[in-house]
Amino acid sequence: ASVLFIIWDLTILPLSAFNVERLSFIQTAAMLSSSFWVMDIIMNFFVAYHRRDGLVEMRLGKIVRHYLSTWFAFDFVVVAVDIVFRILLAGYGVLGRVGKTVRLFW
Repeated sequence: ASVLFIIWDLTILPLSAFNVERLSFIQTAAMLSSSFWVMDIIMNFFVAYHRRDGLVEMRLGKIVRHYLSTWFAFDFVVVAVDIVFRILLAGYGVLGRVGKTVRLFW
């Protein structure tokens, strides 16, 4: 499923310059994509990993520390920026007006 969402994001990102995200299907799929990536971050806290000695680490505390020290910061920033821009550009109150202003200059 991750590959499908990566392909989706790589396809829609360039098309967003042409305001295709106003289509209801695109909006729904974009929300599904954002939800998937949020769930992916949560699930990564429970995914075992291979230690340097070749053994599989399955202790929750070690898994959490490993994820926090490796990919978590990158994953969090990418997903957070995506969600913030979706909120800003969706037109929710004051944030929506700010988002529309940002879009004018972007």
